[in-house]
Amino acid sequence: MKKFLLLLILGGVHSVAFGQGYSLQMNQEKVEFGENKKMAYSTSFELPFEVIKKEWWKYIKRYALLYNKRTHYENKILAKKSQSSTDIYFYSIFSNKSDNPTLSIALDDNEVIKPNIILYNQYLKDLLLDFKIELYSSHIQSKVDKSEKTSLKVSSRIERLTQDNQKLESSKAKKNASLTAIKKRIDSNNALIEGYRIELFVYQKEIDRLKNDLGRIK
Repeated sequence: MKKFLLLLILGGVHSVAFGQGYSLQMNQEKVEFGENKKMAYSTSFELPFEVIKKEWWKYIKRYALLYNKRTHYENKILAKKSQSSTDIYFYSIFSNKSDNPTLSIALDDNEVIKPNIILYNQYLKDLLLDFKIELYSSHIQSKVDKSEKTSLKVSSRIERLTQDNQKLESSKAKKNASLTAIKKRIDSNNALIEGYRIELFVYQKEIDRLKNDLGRIK
């Protein structure tokens, strides 16, 4: 029974955590931004498309002006924000054709002098990586906070049941107390405590795993 409970809880946690690789990998590939085909930095996410889209808008608006072109976005980062000599123009686009949504960004290099192309491309690559680190770190930390909150509740339940058992043991000395009823309630409490301890163990393992992921990303 104990093993069954452990497997059941582990299965529940695993179903939530499964597939969360949190990879920071980026690729370079040709991407179409409307009528423009550019060499872009692309990266995929193991999070829902709507989450990525919303968080990217929130992130990039801190640095750039966005212009919606229906098929893609055109962006401008002011020189003073990027510490470059001129404003940086670039394209961004989302792809949701697979299970893992992809974000691609590319420099609009039509009027960029050659020495700045490498510099600006590196800036855009760093920008995309910083966004992904910030997004995943925030996502993982929220899961850690949620698991720690749940663990605290489980610990409180164990403490309450343990205190109840102590009171029941003390009541055995009373002549009018039913020893059979007391034993039955203590056994029931002990069964609940055992289940909660297993649950607590599983949550702690999940917290450790998430913190390990967080450490690798940061």
